[in-house]
Amino acid sequence: MYFRLFLPIFVAIVFSGCSDESSPSAPGEEEALDFEFTFSTSDEGFSGDFSDYPDEIKDDMDLVFQYTSLPEVFAPDRKGLKIAGSNSSDDLFMYIKKKLGSADGIKPNKVYQMSITVEFATAAASGCAGIGGPPGESVYLKAGATTVEPKSQPVDGYYEMNIDKGNQAEGGKDAVLLGHVGNNSGDCTGNTWEYKTLTLGSFSVQTDIWARIWLIIGTDSGFEGRTTLYYTNIKVKLTET
Repeated sequence: MYFRLFLPIFVAIVFSGCSDESSPSAPGEEEALDFEFTFSTSDEGFSGDFSDYPDEIKDDMDLVFQYTSLPEVFAPDRKGLKIAGSNSSDDLFMYIKKKLGSADGIKPNKVYQMSITVEFATAAASGCAGIGGPPGESVYLKAGATTVEPKSQPVDGYYEMNIDKGNQAEGGKDAVLLGHVGNNSGDCTGNTWEYKTLTLGSFSVQTDIWARIWLIIGTDSGFEGRTTLYYTNIKVKLTET
């Protein structure tokens, strides 16, 4: 009698435990992939390049990309990605990029919703006059992602991007507008550095069969002067849909 009562209870407990361990995740419950790049000890695998200018004036633009220390006003051991250029073409695009893949947890042929937060140091104050446009509000920060490597390529003597990042204040399908680089210092001499953070809430990207995603962050400038930025922290979240 006791055995007959105990047996159904025992079987129910065993099968209940097995069901909990083997049941798949419900749709939409996939864990997000979180990345943070602080540049404290390295360039984190990012590279930089420039586009939207004629080859004949390249030597006059003093284009710079390097992993280096920040200006002295910041913490002495703080480092970041410095990118700078003189916008002689009135349309200079300065960008950084990084590839994510299967080693980072990316899956092939999947659609991800991406959010990205970009912290950078800028000495371009808002509310100042400039040639072609203000040094802050006319330098537009964009971010996005593609399955092909973003590249600057010469076309009839003019360097152009191989992806759609839009132009100036307009974003494109591969990179959208986050805001501008102007800080709140009010110093129109360009000698006061501040951190600034801009965020992209949602951006859809589909991986290819090799599970590749290329991140791209850059500035599209209408200011006909020199712009210098230091990228200091980049946070990316990818959620499979």
